[in-house]
Amino acid sequence: MRHTQEDEKISHSTFGVVKDEEYLLRVIYAPEHIVDGFVIEAAISLQDLSARGFSLDREMYKDDALIEQRIVTQTQKSPDNRQSSSVSKFLCGDARGISTPVPEQTNERAFIVIDDAQDDNPAHASLYSAQDGLGNGALRKLRSLLLPLLQLNAERCNT
Repeated sequence: MRHTQEDEKISHSTFGVVKDEEYLLRVIYAPEHIVDGFVIEAAISLQDLSARGFSLDREMYKDDALIEQRIVTQTQKSPDNRQSSSVSKFLCGDARGISTPVPEQTNERAFIVIDDAQDDNPAHASLYSAQDGLGNGALRKLRSLLLPLLQLNAERCNT
């Protein structure tokens, strides 16, 4: 399902729409997503940006046990690539504040973040490209703009 900026105004949970002041969390794994201490572009799927949504947790509503279970489950799927995990933390407003790198689309936002509560995770949010129908080249450019947010405040998990 494709989402637009209008979807940012819709709440799917009791927590309401995702506010710019909220911190968002993303679990990342080493060595799959982290090489030599840096988050690599593979941590952000182009398919997630364009269609599925880049899955995040809203920090203020997160369920630590659920995140820990997700880490265990995801690690079991690919133990060689997921030897350790970290959680990247960034402000929603920082992601929403990124502008598209395409010159003819000045002042155009690159990303939207929506409240995307799931039955098993009411704190779930999703990040999408704000532009529909982008090709892989344009999505790679957007991914490179989002990547620095994942570098900041990465915390090692104990699981």
